[in-house]
Amino acid sequence: MQDGCEVAMKCECLKARESRRRLKASGLEKLIERYRLDNFQCFKPWQEAMRRKAEAFLAEGGDSWFFAGGQPGIGKTHLCTAIAGELLSRGNQVIYMLWRDESVKLKANVNEPEYQKSAWLLKNCEILYIDDLFKTQYDEFSGKPKPPTVGDVNLAFEILNYRYNNRLKTIISSEHTIDGLIRIDEAAGSRIYEMSKKFCVSFSRDPSKNQRMV
Repeated sequence: MQDGCEVAMKCECLKARESRRRLKASGLEKLIERYRLDNFQCFKPWQEAMRRKAEAFLAEGGDSWFFAGGQPGIGKTHLCTAIAGELLSRGNQVIYMLWRDESVKLKANVNEPEYQKSAWLLKNCEILYIDDLFKTQYDEFSGKPKPPTVGDVNLAFEILNYRYNNRLKTIISSEHTIDGLIRIDEAAGSRIYEMSKKFCVSFSRDPSKNQRMV
């Protein structure tokens, strides 16, 4: 009660509970149980460097971003999920966006009220985790990933530019390197680099680094 009036206040843990419900719906909750920093295996110096960047990111706080880019199998999702899980355990609001699934839904509803609601959440949430940014289906003839569409690029820029302007913490994994993202869209790619350059792990393709093939 305040000044003779009852005041309704949100529970301090409400944001974390809301995030956990969303994470459970997205399927990330089970990944958090599997993917932790303490079980991120480091057999090579480049793996140790990845883990040190993640630990430094968690230790610093602030509004920096974390980026992990490169080929499948190097541990990008493990590392980013571990970071998201740790931040969630600290009571932060973390929203998970699996790019290929969520971008399709958003683009399909771009002229509907649902789009504004969903886009607003992604742009304004305390911490956003975008998994597999610009991941696309493979072309059945060439066997190579299809390039992102203009709609993909516009959607990514809308979300990332808003978070860049408002200095909102963001975690991003992608099969594209930073250089690759800049080639796709210099405006979005350069913003990712500027915000994550202290906490950026980005590897060119090297078959020996795919730990799923070991």
